[in-house]
Amino acid sequence: MSIPKEKRTKEQTMRLLDRAIEQEESLLEKIRMLETELADCRIKAENPRHELEEQALPGSKVAFRLDYYRTEEKGPFKGIIEHLPTRERRSFEGNRSNEIGDFVAQFVGANTGFQGQAEPLPPPKASAIFPPEIIENTNDVEKKERSPLLKKLFPEFFSTTTALPLEPTVAEPKPVPVPLESEPFLVLTEGVETHQRAVRSGQPFQIQIPMQALGIFQGKPCSVSLSAKSLEKKNSNPLKIVEYYTPTQDKLNIPIHTHPLEQGVYRLIVSMALRDEPQKAYYREDRLLIVQ
Repeated sequence: MSIPKEKRTKEQTMRLLDRAIEQEESLLEKIRMLETELADCRIKAENPRHELEEQALPGSKVAFRLDYYRTEEKGPFKGIIEHLPTRERRSFEGNRSNEIGDFVAQFVGANTGFQGQAEPLPPPKASAIFPPEIIENTNDVEKKERSPLLKKLFPEFFSTTTALPLEPTVAEPKPVPVPLESEPFLVLTEGVETHQRAVRSGQPFQIQIPMQALGIFQGKPCSVSLSAKSLEKKNSNPLKIVEYYTPTQDKLNIPIHTHPLEQGVYRLIVSMALRDEPQKAYYREDRLLIVQ
């Protein structure tokens, strides 16, 4: 049963506003993903060979024609493979992958520069170091087999190799920061000891973090990050503060004497991590803040 607008409390109205903004952000992200997929589909529809053309280097294509046929209804398959530029051909019977491979190899090795080359390793990916991002492990890239062009042209004939595969070298997993469950932080103003959802423009306030469930941070140097993201202006992050504390068992108070927040609605985010071991564990909470 819905509550009439005139009977809703300020807390209920703020909760509904918070939920509506979160749903809007989620829908915008889905729209961006669908627009990206639609653009890819349009490219493929206009030019189905788009991906193949991107992979082939100029002057690297070697054209062959492969025909299979039977001379009797239940007889064995026969075939002819032809090198189109020179019209040189070879006939075979059945699935004679060795003969086909030898025939193709003589042209690939003579007319291209791909024989015996290994593809360059991709550049290393950058990884985040501040929680709560998860750091991914990258494995060493194995060298490609001999003549990768042959494998692309005729994958059915080069699906197996005689050489034993090398065992991949797996890097030891790096520690993943563990999120700590605790009560959300409070926004306090002078003379008020309860959480405030709204402050006046230019009014000082402080952030209070409960430390009862954050024993791993007690007595150790920590970095505390405070940021505010505008929900009305895109790509607007007017507030970014990093402070350093050594918390105790008491509540941690972080004063914000001056701030550049103008009137509007913001997403206030507070994160805390150990300075010496930032990837061990972290605290992260966010709240809606209205500046009047």
